[in-house]
Amino acid sequence: MAIYHLKVKTISRKKQQNVVASAAYRSGESLYCERTKETKYYSRTVQPETHILAPSEAPSWVFRRQDLWNEVERFEKRGNSRLAREVVVAIPNELSEEQQRELVLTFTHDTFVQQGMIADVAIHRDDKNNPHAHILLTTREISQDGFVKKKNRDWDKKENLLAWREAWAKYANLSLEKENVQERIDHRSYEERGIELLPTKHVGYKEHQLEKRGIRTETGEYNRRVQAYNQRLISLQEKRQSLVKEQQKKETDSISKVEISVKGYVALHKKIDLVTKQQERLQDSKSKQKLHSYTWLKEQIETSAYRQLEEKNLHVYIQEQPMELQGEYSVRMYEKMKELQTEDMVSLVEAVERDMVMEKVESHMKQSVTYERLQSHVVLLDRWEKSMQKQKNDGRISDTRFVSNMNVLQAQREDTKQAIQWYELQAMSYLSRQGYSVYLRDWKEEKHPEIAIQLLEEMKQSPSLSMGMIVQRVKENEVLSEAQKIIRKEVTIDAIDMRRKQLHKWKVAEQKQKRSERVDHIIEQAKVLVKARKILVERCEQELKQYPKTASYMQSLGVVENSPIKSTWFSWKQSMGRDVTEEESMSYAIKLSVQKKEEKILQEAKQVLRKEVTYHNVSVAIDQLQEQVTDTPIKIILNEARTKKMEYELAIERVGEYQELSSKWRKTNSQQYRLGELKTWFTQIGIDVNHLAYSLQRMKWNVEKIEKEALRKEGIAEVQLPRIQQAKKVLEEQAIRYVGETYPELKDLYTNCHLLSQKERQVLVHMKIWNEESGTVYDFTNRHAQLQKKQDKVIAQKMITEQHISRVSAVVQKIAKVQRAEQVLAQAEEAKKGLETKGNTLKRVVLRDQKLIEEYQTVQERIEKAKEVLQLKQELVKENGEARQAELEELKLSYHQFQEKENRLDGLLEVSDILERTRQKMQQEAKEREYEHQQEIRRQKMKHRGLEL
Repeated sequence: MAIYHLKVKTISRKKQQNVVASAAYRSGESLYCERTKETKYYSRTVQPETHILAPSEAPSWVFRRQDLWNEVERFEKRGNSRLAREVVVAIPNELSEEQQRELVLTFTHDTFVQQGMIADVAIHRDDKNNPHAHILLTTREISQDGFVKKKNRDWDKKENLLAWREAWAKYANLSLEKENVQERIDHRSYEERGIELLPTKHVGYKEHQLEKRGIRTETGEYNRRVQAYNQRLISLQEKRQSLVKEQQKKETDSISKVEISVKGYVALHKKIDLVTKQQERLQDSKSKQKLHSYTWLKEQIETSAYRQLEEKNLHVYIQEQPMELQGEYSVRMYEKMKELQTEDMVSLVEAVERDMVMEKVESHMKQSVTYERLQSHVVLLDRWEKSMQKQKNDGRISDTRFVSNMNVLQAQREDTKQAIQWYELQAMSYLSRQGYSVYLRDWKEEKHPEIAIQLLEEMKQSPSLSMGMIVQRVKENEVLSEAQKIIRKEVTIDAIDMRRKQLHKWKVAEQKQKRSERVDHIIEQAKVLVKARKILVERCEQELKQYPKTASYMQSLGVVENSPIKSTWFSWKQSMGRDVTEEESMSYAIKLSVQKKEEKILQEAKQVLRKEVTYHNVSVAIDQLQEQVTDTPIKIILNEARTKKMEYELAIERVGEYQELSSKWRKTNSQQYRLGELKTWFTQIGIDVNHLAYSLQRMKWNVEKIEKEALRKEGIAEVQLPRIQQAKKVLEEQAIRYVGETYPELKDLYTNCHLLSQKERQVLVHMKIWNEESGTVYDFTNRHAQLQKKQDKVIAQKMITEQHISRVSAVVQKIAKVQRAEQVLAQAEEAKKGLETKGNTLKRVVLRDQKLIEEYQTVQERIEKAKEVLQLKQELVKENGEARQAELEELKLSYHQFQEKENRLDGLLEVSDILERTRQKMQQEAKEREYEHQQEIRRQKMKHRGLEL
């Protein structure tokens, strides 16, 4: 019997209460309280059904019960703070569990959540006869940034309590009326309703336990007397009520029959037009005898199915179908009746026609039907229609064919839309049956079908999440969908960061142009991306909590919240589309950390090389750097730098002394002697006494030059060379992993990589490069002859390139020689003119100046030689010096590539021998490890017996 009960109380620190403990008791979950450092847990025989409802602007963490109430405990600072408000309601037992859930959630959402509260709902069914709900409410409003500082005092008013009591009665009675239950509840007292019945008193927990053990209590005795009195008043009305109920039952049955027949008629009338369009034609090339036997068997199956339906009085629908389709419909309906285990005409008709439409849509799409694929198919049909319209306008398709194609397209569109409607109707119906339709109220009504589909998909993908968390994920997915439109590719943390940088640059450019509308649009997009990034980071953290070993490993690496390792791991986890094991997660995290370290090493090496990091470039760079380091040891350069610096400092001191002595008018003999010593010392170290300042500056430049050279050598030895060597090691390890993963017989190669020599590592790198360039997994063992042919071809190409280099190099040298001759000729003629001018001016002097005559003769010789060289210019008229120089550079590059390829093929020709040696080493290593393992076992056994081996 439905009874009215609604009680409101507060959870307060003044009463020494803890809201985390209260939530744990009501939800039956184990919750950790951060304030008391305790885990709160209260076991229950029947696990409560729990939900968390929150306003649409609430952050996602409120749907995690432990985070929610710990935040409440943290936010409330005072010692007498009211932490939460609790509403307890008794649920009508006449309703099913789904109906009870819908009633409680709808009441909670409309009464509390819409006012700004967060509601933690726990439905208790420990006693089947006393289902009730505990609704734990926050005392503050929530925003995207958390709880607001000021409490909403309006929630404490008495008028609210009266309104809540009335609302619960209203919602409960509506649910009872919806299910045709005659019972009703009333929030008013017996006195207010004019009823002579006496009210009972509330039995507390302790008194209830005593009564349960057979110990009578004062309150229990009072309630029993009241119930006996009330029963006498009620007994007189029971017979009259039973008669009323009987009459109401007859009326209800009559109405129900009318409804069923009308629904069946409407369903049949709507579906006939669609079904009559379908005509099946039998196309079979077999003999008439086989065709006759198959036809006879088909007719027998159809007749048997029809008779079974006729016995159940379900053949009416079949009779109204076209004659050629009645057999198929009979079989389909009979199979559907057995599958659904129902004889309801409407349900069977809808199921049969849904299956037929789905099959037609599946044949159109040529793949299994899902809601997402149906949506994509609608878009595809729209594109098809536009394409046909364009072809018609261009005259590429006839009117007859256009009309035919449009009819086919329209039929497909109708079938697809009907299939979509059925999917949405099924989702809406499921949520309504389960009592979850209240969650749709956060969206506009026209979006309810689409949101219902999304909720069901999330429920399938994440069955462990609460309904509140699922709703929040759907809301977050809408934000991610908006972000995807902005990014125009898969939404990841890295993609969001990249797009935000682009938006920032765009915003700066638009601000310079003073385009405020575009700037506002960019700001809105940036806000969406910030929300999307926050969602992904939170989801990543939540996913990591499911893999404690992975989280601990990342923490040991010093991975921060915004680390690319975390974001990449999360993207991988999402792309898997299934639950991964801890081992898989840990393996990928290790692989990811190694990959990031290797990327960092290769990036640093690229900064040193200033070109692409390849094994060849790295090897050449190592040889060059080692040659520079060993050419002049760093110690020698550092010693020289220290010596020069000390010499420079001493020179400064002695120059000052020299200048001081030189400035004196009268000098003693000792001072004269000291000046002589200083001049001698200056001469020894190369200082010109007449140009002291310049000499000191030159000494300083030399010291700085040596120090820079020392720093450069030190940088090579301590920074550049180690980075390049690490890059080489990374490339070798990548090649070893690749070969081990690609060739099954070498799967343990990486484990035994310490057995490989440097030459063997180099060959493995060449194997990886060869496979990547060819795009295949090459069989180096059985294709030795082919490799030899390729090597011969490379050698021939290398020789041809070498000849081209010699020819082009000769031309380039001639061009350079002519260019130099032109420069020399111009300079010599200018010098000649100068000498002639000078000779004409001072002719007599010039004739007696033998030196000037010799200069003139030298210039004349230079002119004649330059003219001889310039005779080659006629041969080079058609030659372009810059083009030839570029051609020479290209040829040299090709030559180096052929040389590198030749060296690579030299190593690949030895692959079979190297692989065989490697396998033998690995087998020998395995035998030694097994021997050591057995020896260790023997030692342990002997030690256990008190002996030593």
